[in-house]
Amino acid sequence: MKTIEKGYHIEVVSCENDGDNYRTMAAVFQNVEETKFFKEWFLNHFNPHHDKQKNYGNTCFLKDFSQDEFLQIANELRTKYELPPFESFDNASEKAGRLLRNSEFYYFPVVDKVTTYWCPKTVEFEEI
Repeated sequence: MKTIEKGYHIEVVSCENDGDNYRTMAAVFQNVEETKFFKEWFLNHFNPHHDKQKNYGNTCFLKDFSQDEFLQIANELRTKYELPPFESFDNASEKAGRLLRNSEFYYFPVVDKVTTYWCPKTVEFEEI
């Protein structure tokens, strides 16, 4: 039996460097604001098509970017969605890592695609 939970679903497709090691990670949130936050954060700050100064996709080492700026950007966006701020860089990067996965050679991989869904009730499918 397969179950799809009630809630706001997010799927994040990420890859490394030159488009290798693709992976899809997913999560379910109980509020739409959290879902929208992650979608905007990932598409605007972990995507190679955006401002390199504030882009964290494909970063190899912590020294490659400012942890304070990373936290500030995330918390400004969380404020936009009326969400509580992350307490620290470690807290923010751990939350991002749950959907981005840890890369073999990169601190954060590149986000290729983010898809969100709303499932109004838990649905169970029977295997046949």
